Amino acid sequence: MLQYHHEKKHPLPVNLVFCFEGMEESGSEGLDELVRRESLKGGYFDGVDCVCIVSTPEHRTKLWLTHI
Repeated sequence: MLQYHHEKKHPLPVNLVFCFEGMEESGSEGLDELVRRESLKGGYFDGVDCVCIVSTPEHRTKLWLTHI
């Protein structure tokens, strides 16, 4: 879907926002607070309808959807 929209120069029908954090091994301290704070007016996630957290344990090859 992304490739099609890119090649046809069509805007995406959704607003995609990515946030990568690398503290999974230490429990992602502060992630909940960051998402709440950045969801406020003017924050990075302002206007985002859904936050999806994906976790991939090192020994797995497929992504695990852990929170929506």
